[in-house]
Amino acid sequence: MRFPASAESFSAAAALESGARFRLRAPWGRDADWRTKVLEELIQRAAVPRERSGSHGGTAGILLLAISVGMVGACGGEQTALLRGDQAWAVGDRAKALAEYRLALRQAGDSARALLRLAHAYGELDQAERAREFYERAVAVNPGYSDQAVADLVRLAERAFVRGDGFGGVAAAEAALRMRPGVSMPGLDLPLARAYARAGQQARAIPYYERALVQAPQDSMAEVLYELALSYEELRDCRRALVFFERYRHLARSRGGQSVEWHVGSCSLQLARSARAAGDHEEALQRLATVILLGEPRNRLDEAYFERGEILFARREHEAALEAYRKVLELNVAVRGPLATRAERRIEEIRFGRP
Repeated sequence: MRFPASAESFSAAAALESGARFRLRAPWGRDADWRTKVLEELIQRAAVPRERSGSHGGTAGILLLAISVGMVGACGGEQTALLRGDQAWAVGDRAKALAEYRLALRQAGDSARALLRLAHAYGELDQAERAREFYERAVAVNPGYSDQAVADLVRLAERAFVRGDGFGGVAAAEAALRMRPGVSMPGLDLPLARAYARAGQQARAIPYYERALVQAPQDSMAEVLYELALSYEELRDCRRALVFFERYRHLARSRGGQSVEWHVGSCSLQLARSARAAGDHEEALQRLATVILLGEPRNRLDEAYFERGEILFARREHEAALEAYRKVLELNVAVRGPLATRAERRIEEIRFGRP
């Protein structure tokens, strides 16, 4: 059973549930059928939309009478507490409703119906963590409630992200995924990606960013590309990061946006060093050319020129290597660091033939 969100339909559903129990359990034979018919008639009247049925007070009165009829046939403390809770919820007394549902839970142990009412109530009150806890307990008792629980948890996650509760949104979405692995949550992909990225969990963020990218409208695609590229860069996967940085640069040229030259240059330098270590000098030189062309990162340009000089020196392209080493010295005029000293030694080795 799925509890409706509004107070009126919440009570109508509870009263109808009481009618079903009443038909089966009332001890006085034929009267049970008569009383059930009365109850169902009252429920039908209560279900008429407000604009057709008249005043709110009339509908509430019919609902309360319906619940009272249902309670005549109730047996056991749990059922009575649940009905009192439904009645309190219908009139807006949330605190009393929660107290009655908790009482029903104490009286009956892990009652799936009490757990589900508590879960739904906490969800409607935007208490995501409590709602998640009770939905998980309800489904553990009765797996048949999993469809309702998953749908409600996804809706709860959406509301949590809208009001800025990232922790609650992630908790609700993860609970839904535990109950139904692989469940589609298209509206939650980008909020989940951002929540995981802010928490430093880029490996978990990336699959959500990639799904969000597929769904993103053209005017917001650049933003998703940029954030996805940053996540790959944080994981030091510069090869993939550069793919998305370049796509972002292409979009940002016509629309304006954040500069990514620093990120492209930094990743290119990292990939150049990896290529050189693997013996792929052509790729290394191409990556270094990107760093030098962009002029970023500025504080590491001397490293790029030195790496270029070392590759050219190894290939015996001495004139081109000298030019690269001299650029290292130009960039270290103010402070002679270790890299400048190494460049000077290479220049002497090329010019005078000694190390």
